[in-house]
Amino acid sequence: MFAVIYIPDFFLQAALRHEPELFSRPVALLNKELKSICQFTSAARATGVCEGHTATQALARCSTLLIRPRSATQESLATEILLECAYTFSPSIESTAPGICTLDMKSLPVMAAGETSTSVATAPTEAWMQQIIAQLARLNLRAKIGIAENPDLALQAAKVAQPSLLVENPGKFLSALPIENLDPPAQILDVLQRWGVRTLGEFTALQKEKLVERLGTDALELFDRATANTLRPLTDSAEKPLASFFPCASWPQLGWGTDFPSWV
Repeated sequence: MFAVIYIPDFFLQAALRHEPELFSRPVALLNKELKSICQFTSAARATGVCEGHTATQALARCSTLLIRPRSATQESLATEILLECAYTFSPSIESTAPGICTLDMKSLPVMAAGETSTSVATAPTEAWMQQIIAQLARLNLRAKIGIAENPDLALQAAKVAQPSLLVENPGKFLSALPIENLDPPAQILDVLQRWGVRTLGEFTALQKEKLVERLGTDALELFDRATANTLRPLTDSAEKPLASFFPCASWPQLGWGTDFPSWV
């Protein structure tokens, strides 16, 4: 089993981590290289601010909008926090993408509560996930967590979790997800929408060979991600950080526990 920690709007969360009160206000994050808005708060979305707007366009829709630049420094720090938190719960993790970390749950005590090597008991697992969420919340990072039988399936679960989700029936879970969850290229998404394909279940019901013939080799990768039945090995993350954001974190009853010195 694998767990994925997912921090939605990671760049925005990193930029506002020291100003958490701004999450309730209309705030947009500006990508200076592209000179466009890349992420924004729910309050900003409600005013009509969209990804890709210039700062001028965004301000025209919301005169009280606060615009903040992306911060590589804060994103790096938030990544360190995420990885260190993950290390306190599992010795085997992968820095999958910005704001996304995958944990291998093999041999963890929480797995011992399950009936088989590929299952976990719901109550201890939920407590385990809530501990991770609480640890990150202490440092103003709002996370979601998904657990499933492979990394790709766990990522899909994390994206729709509220805020945690254990996938016990992969087929049923995947079939109802919107096709947009695969992040398909715009051209392929347009074709699928014109075909009336709205969910992963409808997508995987199509013949793989016909999809590749009509949509190209990108459709093959999408199909594999839609079925999420590949058990890929995790890529080892960078060396474990020496300093700690989490003082004396140890939960021997629920998962891997590691004691660190605290400097925060």
